[in-house]
Amino acid sequence: MKHSRTLAAAAATLLMATAGLTACSTGGSPSSASSEGQTINVLGYQPIPQEILDDFKTKTGITVKLDRQGGGDFAQILQSRVSAKADIDVLNVRAGAEFNKYAKANSFEDLSGQGLLNNVDEIGLEPGKVDGKTYGYSQSSYVTGVFYNKNIFNKLGIQVPTSWDELTAAAAKIKAAGTAPFVFTAADAWTNQYFYHNAIAVYAKEHPTFMEDLATGKAKWQDNTLFTKQVQRFQDLVKKDYFVPGANSLPGQEGQNMFASGKAAMYLMGTWTLSSLTPAGFEMGMFPLPINDAGQPPAPASSLADNMYTVTSWSKKKDAALKFLDFMTQKESATKYSEANKNASTIKGATGNFSPYQADSDALTKTAAPYPTNMGPSVNGTGPGILGDIIAGTASADDAVKKFQSLQDDDNQTDYNTP
Repeated sequence: MKHSRTLAAAAATLLMATAGLTACSTGGSPSSASSEGQTINVLGYQPIPQEILDDFKTKTGITVKLDRQGGGDFAQILQSRVSAKADIDVLNVRAGAEFNKYAKANSFEDLSGQGLLNNVDEIGLEPGKVDGKTYGYSQSSYVTGVFYNKNIFNKLGIQVPTSWDELTAAAAKIKAAGTAPFVFTAADAWTNQYFYHNAIAVYAKEHPTFMEDLATGKAKWQDNTLFTKQVQRFQDLVKKDYFVPGANSLPGQEGQNMFASGKAAMYLMGTWTLSSLTPAGFEMGMFPLPINDAGQPPAPASSLADNMYTVTSWSKKKDAALKFLDFMTQKESATKYSEANKNASTIKGATGNFSPYQADSDALTKTAAPYPTNMGPSVNGTGPGILGDIIAGTASADDAVKKFQSLQDDDNQTDYNTP
């Protein structure tokens, strides 16, 4: 009898251990089992305030070793470490193609059902969803729109435009007064996309299968009427000479400096620039690019969730890693993170206050249309530069849209979801 009790106890212990492992690998919340004394390794491109790491260690006894690789070679470092299944427990990667390809390759733990996800707003959850599962979440969000010089607008009696006609009328008035209406920095091609960014976001929101249809060849960029109209409108702005001189060779930072010094009235960019954009002697505001026609409801801004966090599928310390992500998604930690990194938080209740111009961007975020995270690398990387061809006079709006579709065709023939 004593022997059978011993066997029963051993079996029960084994069953509990197996259940604990299963819970960790298939969802739920981090177990209450102690991970005290463990060290987890985090690889990422964003800094994490030391105060958060210290608070986490005080609360849990778990040490976090952060390997931050913030340079331009992060993608190569990430691929090398993931391929080698290096000693990494938590990864911080970029949303979109980078996150998606590793999720599809089973490099990330499936976090579906984890309680920590309840702490994250929908905008932060969406980019972590791949093939019906949630592999991570975004710690930060941004919104793109039009920064504008309130002093110039007020002096000329210009109200914030709520339609494209109102925007172009404002631009004409600003140019007539001797100031360039818009900054355009074609030398850093990625900055060009904010003239069509919310056109893609709004259309994708209104047509939920459009991005998937693009990837399978069922749809073309020519079908996105908001996008094609916006490219044509950009060409119209070029013809009316509404950009700063030398826009086709202007680097991004120089363009930002021109706006900050009052040499242009409007600057299309994202709220990440609030950490470095300091107007010289004027008040600044922000409004969504009004891609809608007169009489239509005002178009929303576009939002971007980035700065993804996830757990590696091969981590031997998954419970400790999940506890860390749970800690990162607590309101107090997320507020500290937001203020230190100067970006808006996706965590419910977090209230980072890092810019005197944050109020406008926070208001735009509430109604923003999320920008798709499943863009192909050619479209996402090379596509924005096509607007530079228009301003250089080497392509028409129709040519630009055709080139965009050509890039899409290239993406469709490339297995960019494989690391």
